[in-house]
Amino acid sequence: MRWKLKCVVEKEDDWYVSYCEELGIASQGETVIEAKRNLEEAIEMFFEDASQSVIMSLLAPLEPESPVEIRRPPEIQAEQQQEGRGTQWVLTVA
Repeated sequence: MRWKLKCVVEKEDDWYVSYCEELGIASQGETVIEAKRNLEEAIEMFFEDASQSVIMSLLAPLEPESPVEIRRPPEIQAEQQQEGRGTQWVLTVA
């Protein structure tokens, strides 16, 4: 089963702030690329450290028919999406 998580990078003062609302995870960097990379690393660490029940409680609203086991480490792929509200991309977690 796969989940698509929307991630956004926005400029705030001299920094770029990146976040994923579905997981409640944020990061930052001096460039868009650094902020994006830092968020992806933070999300990977979250999936490595969080319990199955915590992960499922966050992902269940996105895929209500799931109880499924999350692979350790999960497969995470990034794809660029649209430019609207800052820089946006989608992470696919399997």
